[in-house]
Order: sequence, then structure tokens, then C-alpha cells
Amino acid sequence: MQPYNTLMQELFAVSETSLDIILLLLTLPVVATIIAFAKHFLGLRSLSIFIVLILTFVLFEFGSSSDLTTHDIASGFRYGLLLLMITFLLTTASYGIIKSWALHYYPKLALVLTSVSLGYAFILIISDSLGVLSLIRFNVFSLLLAALLAERIMNLLARKPFKTAVFVTVESTVIASLCYLVIGTPAFGGFILAYPWVLLLLFPINYVIGRYTGLRLKEYYRFRDILNEEE
Repeated sequence: MQPYNTLMQELFAVSETSLDIILLLLTLPVVATIIAFAKHFLGLRSLSIFIVLILTFVLFEFGSSSDLTTHDIASGFRYGLLLLMITFLLTTASYGIIKSWALHYYPKLALVLTSVSLGYAFILIISDSLGVLSLIRFNVFSLLLAALLAERIMNLLARKPFKTAVFVTVESTVIASLCYLVIGTPAFGGFILAYPWVLLLLFPINYVIGRYTGLRLKEYYRFRDILNEEE
């Protein structure tokens, strides 16, 4: 990606830091389009489009070098999915304890977030004492994800069974992983920086996605027996 960085810097006289921000801005609509495709064509559910966006960029951040010129997809998955799993476990455990308490929603959420924060602090202390602090990473993105994810999971658990919360979280992770596999590919960043005009194609693509009213791929699998009988 470095040759494209150099080219963009020469053409637009931007710094490396500004170029990194430009790359993330150009990547955002691509990720949003993939999420829309996954929902309306594949039939995958998500906690929310914002949660999937944040999770995707958390994976991307964990796998990136300081200047975004190199990327390790394995590291992104290792740290990002570990963060997701721990947050889910801490949230469901703490909410399971306070679920029956006669409290308003926001005090319950504050208690859950307190439990999640204390849980992560405990994990970091233990990891540091064992000399394995590299097993988990924290940054602004990951802290934001932990708070947002805890709120969405708690909201889902308040309305749906635990099994549904698990499946929706897994499907959200699958969508974020698909997005991450696309934007984490080394050639992707270079291509977007070299040809930013291709993002104009997202307008007709999203229009087609928005007009789609047929069965989703997941529904074809779910109703396969009925469809086979009709044939």
C-alpha cells in the first residue's frame, strides 16, 4: 500500500496521519454496504449496524500497524474476537444476576457496565501478574465496543431468550468478520486510495439492495423442505 500512499501524498499534499484518516473514511461506506448486503441477501441478523461497524474497525485496528501500511488479519481476529467473547460473557453473567431486581433500565445498565469494567480490570491485573498482558489489548475503539455491546446484549436479553441473544451476537460477528476480511486485505486499501471514485458505485448497489424483496439465502435454507415440495 505504500506506493499508493506516496502517490496520494504527492497529489493532495496530505500527511501520513491524514492519509490514514482518509482511508478509514473511504472504507466506512464499503463496510456499511456489506452489512446491508448481509442482512437483505444473506438474511443475517445483527445487534445494530453501528455495533457491526464498530466491531469491524476494532478488528481492523487490532490487526493494523501504527501507520496502516501493513496488516495482520490473524492478530485482528485474535484480539477482537477475544474482546467480543469476554464482553458477552461478562454482560450475560452480570445481567443474569440483576435481571429479577425491580430497577429501571438505566440503573440496571449502569450496574452491567460497572460489572463489565471491573471484570476487564480484573483480567488485566491477572494478565499483568502472569506476564501475559499481550493476550488482550485495549484502546478507545475497544472500550467503546465493550460499552455499546454490553448495552445491546442487555437490551436483547430483556426482550428475547438467551439462545436468541447468542445467535444474533454470532451473526453480528460473522458480518463483521466478512467486512474485516475485505478491508483487511492489503490490496484493498491501496485500491481505494488509488481509485476513490469507485465508491460512487455504492449508490446503485445500495439502491438494488434496498429494492430487493425476494427470499434471503438463510430463508432458502430454512424453508428448503417446503421449496422442494413445491418443485
